[in-house]
Amino acid sequence: MSNIDDLFADKETILSADKQRNDDDKPYYPMTKGEYLGHIVEPTMVEREFNMQGMKVKATIFNFKVKIDKENGINMYNVPSQTDPNRTVKGDYYADKVIKARGVFKYHEPSENDQFQAYNDGNKSYVMFCESMGFKGETVESEVGGKKVVVNNLATFQPEEIYNKPVVAVVGPGKPWVNNKGQTCKSWEVKFVKAWNK
Repeated sequence: MSNIDDLFADKETILSADKQRNDDDKPYYPMTKGEYLGHIVEPTMVEREFNMQGMKVKATIFNFKVKIDKENGINMYNVPSQTDPNRTVKGDYYADKVIKARGVFKYHEPSENDQFQAYNDGNKSYVMFCESMGFKGETVESEVGGKKVVVNNLATFQPEEIYNKPVVAVVGPGKPWVNNKGQTCKSWEVKFVKAWNK
């Protein structure tokens, strides 16, 4: 059985222990705002009626997260520290990190007997999302005031159709939250996504 003097006399043991400690003592780079390459994971869909801006509206809400890809290593991020305001890190440092996205809302058009109101302006972000995903709505002819007009219907899709889709996630500060120690913590969220043409 070795005693403490034997351990200090064994240079290889000391060097090995030091190497392990140094390997574990890697610098920490907190998340920062920017664009990250990743894939959509955990997509879900839910339908809700709620009050907004004095109106009762109905929407299908698509929620998902983005898992950062190793290919994000092509990006560099400025993550200043107290001692180095110009410190940078390669994007693959964040590989496999999962970030929750803001929900994408598709507002419904009420029919004659519905109790909610239309909010078509709210579908702009939904249209942008569909375009990024490559989903296109049907073009149909409709009659308005006795005249035929061409109308572009909103695209439709199911959550499983966006699973694992490659995206450029635009990340920014999310809503602060309070932990069980009463401390206010910073969070990050995907504000929106763009197409990642791999």
